[in-house]
Amino acid sequence: MIYFFDAFGRITRCASIPHDEAHFIAQDGEQWIQSDVNYSDETHYISAPAVPCASAPASPDIYSDETHYITYVGDYETPTLTAFPARPSDWHLWNYSTGQWELSTEQRTAARRARYAELSDVYAASREVPFGYDGYTLSCSDLHIDGIRCVVAQMETNGLMPDEWNGWRTTGGTRMPGTSTLESELARAKAMLAVAEGQRARCLSVFWNHMDAIDAMTTAEDLSSYDITTGWPT
Repeated sequence: MIYFFDAFGRITRCASIPHDEAHFIAQDGEQWIQSDVNYSDETHYISAPAVPCASAPASPDIYSDETHYITYVGDYETPTLTAFPARPSDWHLWNYSTGQWELSTEQRTAARRARYAELSDVYAASREVPFGYDGYTLSCSDLHIDGIRCVVAQMETNGLMPDEWNGWRTTGGTRMPGTSTLESELARAKAMLAVAEGQRARCLSVFWNHMDAIDAMTTAEDLSSYDITTGWPT
């Protein structure tokens, strides 16, 4: 297999052709080397040859420009296929000039935005965690909270319980027994709403605290390892 590379050692393409034919298809600024070493498909993937050649069958195990680059080895600076070192994070990019993985300001911003998106998902899920009231477990979904508000408005505005009212339904499918008066039922509904809203307010505080922590981080390693699942109500 012939590997073509640019002045920085970046593999630009490969071709399954004889070595003495490489100069016929080399582009301006390209150099090339030949490698006959086979590698396991656990460490390399299959890449189609840049130039098909019927007389030279493609090797099933070849290098890719995502796993290797070209370095110059020894006194004669022999071009040599070299595996990239371990990538510190998905946001690091290889700098062919310095021969290092580097994290640009743009990539750091992208990493931070990715964690923001993950955090927003966790926050949304935390708002749906059921809440406890008077020994019962009740849904904290948007629909359920809106339902409590509607019942409160009905009692306050019309002085009546909703038609066919059978009491509050728990997450387990049972009903909370009704109280004896409209006033006590209204007071309980308001108290339930206060508990639910208080839980959601705590979720907002946790959400903002995590955002502050993410904003303060300057390395991809810290951004990647930061645990955004702590502090939420369970």
